[in-house]
Amino acid sequence: MSKKTSSKWINRQTKDPFVKRRNQLSARSRAFFKLVEINDKQRFIKKGYKVIDMGAAPGGWSEAASEVIGSHGHILSVDSSDFKSVRNGTSLKINCLDPRLKGKITGVFVPGSVDVVMSDMAPNLSGIKARDEANWLDLVDVSLSIADLFLQKNGTFLVKFFQFRDTASAYNRIQNSFRMVKRLKPQSSRAESSEFYVLAKGKKNSDQEVLN
Repeated sequence: MSKKTSSKWINRQTKDPFVKRRNQLSARSRAFFKLVEINDKQRFIKKGYKVIDMGAAPGGWSEAASEVIGSHGHILSVDSSDFKSVRNGTSLKINCLDPRLKGKITGVFVPGSVDVVMSDMAPNLSGIKARDEANWLDLVDVSLSIADLFLQKNGTFLVKFFQFRDTASAYNRIQNSFRMVKRLKPQSSRAESSEFYVLAKGKKNSDQEVLN
């Protein structure tokens, strides 16, 4: 990071109200507020729910979900990095693109038993658009495959998106598996960022006819 870029980043962080709130609440990350805001409006995480958090480190989303699900719920936080499990949770250290992932998750949740699968994963951007898009699509597809296997009927999927050439096709793949799909841009997501979130509710059965 150049000195100019570093100064710009520090200035942005200093003025960011969500960074200030994170520090005040000792939250694990600024992303904590994104999930809180989305769930306050959409109510897709509830008390007692079973949740899988893909690419969870440093744990902001897992922390926010844990406060909602309570002692009767359980959250599995999946990431290749070491980080402390949240309350009512289990950590699974594995790369989300590892082919052993599904087998590892079955040690915690039975397929078809989970209420919510969520992913705030983003690729390490290289500046090469084609490569960045391919890496992002891999993350979306693996998250969707986990949702397809582990969500119960009518379960919910939340995933981070970026605006790329094939964004529409990725969005359509999610529509094929869920009854209701919508785009969301929480206030806590920076305006200059191309990120947005896709919330998909009502997981269909695998043999269910696709609805338009």
